[in-house]
Amino acid sequence: MEKDLEKLIAKKNPHEGHRARMRCKFDRDPEMETIEDHEALEFHLSLIIPRKDTNELAHELIAKFGSLDAVMSASPAELVKVKNMTVSASYMLASEFAMVRKAMRAGSVTSRNKRLHRPEECISYMHSYFIGRKTECFCIALLDVNFRLIRAFFTPGDSGAEINIDSSDIVLKATRDGASYVCISHNHPSGNVTPSFDDIEMTRKLFEALASVGVKLLDHVIFYEYDVFSFHNNGILQKFNDDVLKKSENRLMEHPEERQLFLFQLNEYFIEPSKFITDKIVTTSKKDLIAGLKRANKKHDDDFF
Repeated sequence: MEKDLEKLIAKKNPHEGHRARMRCKFDRDPEMETIEDHEALEFHLSLIIPRKDTNELAHELIAKFGSLDAVMSASPAELVKVKNMTVSASYMLASEFAMVRKAMRAGSVTSRNKRLHRPEECISYMHSYFIGRKTECFCIALLDVNFRLIRAFFTPGDSGAEINIDSSDIVLKATRDGASYVCISHNHPSGNVTPSFDDIEMTRKLFEALASVGVKLLDHVIFYEYDVFSFHNNGILQKFNDDVLKKSENRLMEHPEERQLFLFQLNEYFIEPSKFITDKIVTTSKKDLIAGLKRANKKHDDDFF
């Protein structure tokens, strides 16, 4: 029956007969594991370029860009320069990865009530922004006090250029949108997800800057395709947290007059109505304040695991 259908179609349009065979191949192998790269590309092109042989065009595209992956990562302006490539087909191919990334994000966060309170959930959501990226890019996810996604900011990079990450801008975004937690991520197109010295130093400064306004940095994730490095899972953020606690203890012990200001910056203490004296706030003892700061950090660790 299937062969009879192919023969009938082929009589009307020889190209359509070939396309029918391609559709049958796809039906048998929807994951395209046994389909050659040029055939997969030809099949996609045939869906939007009617009544033309797209086999030769598929070969030309792969020859020009070097691989199917590179073709799918090219811009519409680059694709349309290839002979017989239409504007519509150029936009379709260039948007494929974007559609996949969008679908993955929709699967990770199906509604505003979805919580990203586990490291693997944050990693899965952030990873969706980097599928198919060939340049260094950067992403920020802001979460509320219940670990629900408030919004995300994505910065695509230029070819061969490194992303300049401004800690003050991230702090501004977090405070402006009322975030309690922040996750950041970027990619290493070079293929090595090991953080550089600059990555570590930037993360440390951002961790401290966010802490100063009462916001917790949950993770910094580095991607290369499906390779992942998590600052949280590798204990680096815990080290930063310990350093912040140590600094707070030393500062409170050495400069009691900074105690109130420091805790105000960290947003880690509560004012009791009975503690008001005119327009001044009287805090509890130094020992109790430090213990409260530790309890607050422990609560965060218990929630995010």
